[in-house]
Amino acid sequence: MREIARALAPIAVLAAAVLSPEVAAVPLSKSFDTREQAATALRWMALNPLFSAVGRSEPPAVGDLAGTLETEAPGEYRATPAVRAVMQKSLEELPYAAIGRLFFRKPDGTPGTCSAGFTGREDTLVTAAHCLVQQDGQWNTDFLFYRLYGTGLQEAYPVRCVAAPRPWVELQGGERLSHDIGFFSVGGETRAGFLGISKGLPAERLELAGYSDSYYDGQIPVTITAPSFYSPSGLLGTLGNPLGRGSSGTPWTALNTVYSVSSFYTDGDTRVMWGPRVTSGTMSTLEYVLSACSSSGNGQPGEQTND
Repeated sequence: MREIARALAPIAVLAAAVLSPEVAAVPLSKSFDTREQAATALRWMALNPLFSAVGRSEPPAVGDLAGTLETEAPGEYRATPAVRAVMQKSLEELPYAAIGRLFFRKPDGTPGTCSAGFTGREDTLVTAAHCLVQQDGQWNTDFLFYRLYGTGLQEAYPVRCVAAPRPWVELQGGERLSHDIGFFSVGGETRAGFLGISKGLPAERLELAGYSDSYYDGQIPVTITAPSFYSPSGLLGTLGNPLGRGSSGTPWTALNTVYSVSSFYTDGDTRVMWGPRVTSGTMSTLEYVLSACSSSGNGQPGEQTND
């Protein structure tokens, strides 16, 4: 079954792209010199070896959802899915082989981390848009991605290009949260395989594999399987998801196919972790990164800044 899922993952990417009837605006992007980026990131990380919880990334606080998004969970749900460390024997299997931890520096100079996963191709990854660019349009910098961070199979990849949908920055309030998904490319290619991505409705239960500051201090990959549901507002929810701080960008998968990523909790309610649904705009952003952040699906130039 795993071999079948591995074979189907790339097909899911292509099918979603071909069937997309909409063309989204050219995404926002930023490109880097990979050698300089890796050197800068490593020097900076050496000065911040512990990545204290105070500086780590977390789902953005949401206080302005009223009237903009429907985020009601279906009924009462109190059970918390079991959080498991990914076993050593599973690390070379998808989806676990595709995931890792993204380190970066925020515009205010503090360190941040998120989860991410190879998706669509051997050099391209999905994460939350807020892990790449702040809601006010300021870019995070000094990115460095570690596949299977904290394990004996850990591999470092410098980041080449990051991109996020324009609505993530241009919309206001809760509306932007349905666009909190972005992509980035790295220097080098993984040989461990990659995940597919789909605009379809997800399975009733999704597997989330990534990192969480709440478990093992974010030093090893963990996984949960949680019930999922769809919101008419264009969001997906996972019930009882306890991963919290540091888990932003964790891919939500079924049969090695991504349906969303961890994005946010609503104020005062941690029963449900919310994530954006994959849309035509999402696929356009992915296609843009797959084309080296040089053009969009409609052939228009992108908006790039280079360090």
